Amino acid sequence: MGDPRRLKSKYENPSHPWQKNRLDEEAILRREYGIPRKNEIWKAGAVLKKYKQIAKKLISRTDARAELESKELQKKLLSLGMLTPDDTSMDRILGLTVRDVLNRRLQTVLFKKGLANTQKQARQFITHEHVTVNGTKITVPGYLVRKGEESTVGFATSSQLYDQEHPERQVAILKKGDGEAKSAMKFAEETMPVAHIKEEDVAPAAMDPEAKEVAEAVDEIEAETKQEEMIEGATTTTEKTK
Repeated sequence: MGDPRRLKSKYENPSHPWQKNRLDEEAILRREYGIPRKNEIWKAGAVLKKYKQIAKKLISRTDARAELESKELQKKLLSLGMLTPDDTSMDRILGLTVRDVLNRRLQTVLFKKGLANTQKQARQFITHEHVTVNGTKITVPGYLVRKGEESTVGFATSSQLYDQEHPERQVAILKKGDGEAKSAMKFAEETMPVAHIKEEDVAPAAMDPEAKEVAEAVDEIEAETKQEEMIEGATTTTEKTK
């Protein structure tokens, strides 16, 4: 059975359960980041509190060891993406907010990379073992993604979502709206008959000037083809009548 141990909580409950400002802020964060339980916000707050306490202690010290530990702390937060290379000062560390921690969660990173349509969907992909980081499946939405790991966040090769032609991946491309005209048109063709595809059926951001010119040219060719077919049909009818 092993040596039983007492599990420690990773967060502290609020000092007062009915603080309106805190409750309003937590409600906004839950909607924005797709977090179902408040304890996940409290965990992020606990992480932030830990680093701020370390920073405060280091600021009050003047020995050489404190300077070395300050650099290690800055390096740690820089690797987590909470600090930028341009500003790694201790004042910046003390100015960090809960949002800085929530933005580094795997759930948020997956959504911001355009691999999910919503934060809640990103959470679902993670908990259903579709997502990997550095080739390892991660099932914890609150996993803090390091800056060096961000480029490795993606779908597992064993997942159906690994296929870029998966319907959910196509919807994500449409919502991304970064000029993916080809993907948007392809998605429209797959989801509705070609005869009913119109410019307003495609994401506005995806219809760049070149895509519009191509669409207009296709419409002209189709119109000319229909006109030729009508003329040929009329000629055939006339010949039969004679």
